Amino acid sequence: MKNFYIILTVIFQEEKDCWTAECRELGTASFGDTFEEARDNITDAIELHLDELEAVGECGRFLKENNIKKNNPNWFFFYLLIKSPSIFTKTV
Repeated sequence: MKNFYIILTVIFQEEKDCWTAECRELGTASFGDTFEEARDNITDAIELHLDELEAVGECGRFLKENNIKKNNPNWFFFYLLIKSPSIFTKTV
């Protein structure tokens, strides 16, 4: 298969004692004790999800059914939308 890249949104949320991460387009989620750990874990989960879809020959169908657009450069691009109360709100 020809290489391509896709743009995915990952939502990060700071919880009481950990960070959660969710890729809504793929339905993939993960968590970590720190933001960096959550970021690394969701990246691994996304890569595993896409690799498995490719391995069973379902990647193209899955992307099409979920309206995920493929582009043609030779790399994957993950667009991270950081969503955290501590980033977007200011306590007065």
